[in-house]
Amino acid sequence: VNCYLVEEENEVTLVDAAIPGSYKGIIQAVNQLGKPLQHILLTHAHGDHVGSLDILTQAFPHAKVMISERDSFLLQGDTSLRHDELQTPIKGGIPKHVQTKPHHLLTGGETI
Repeated sequence: VNCYLVEEENEVTLVDAAIPGSYKGIIQAVNQLGKPLQHILLTHAHGDHVGSLDILTQAFPHAKVMISERDSFLLQGDTSLRHDELQTPIKGGIPKHVQTKPHHLLTGGETI
């Protein structure tokens, strides 16, 4: 399980929120950098990438959460398939109790 902090000139971006319980180390690392956490970019909505999301958004309430439009449904536990998708079950550990709502939905082609 990996997550990354991207240190920019005046802020920090977190890429993925790791597994539940990882929040302590992430909070400590952000605080050590001494810059505000401005963005949480989620690569996808599997539990090992969003497990600490709720606690992190409570710890850093100004951080904007970003995820793809498609995965935003999975983030809320909706595993229904769209008509244009391959009609096979969604695989992976889909979270069941994520309370955080994304601030920005990515559609492809954006530079973050």
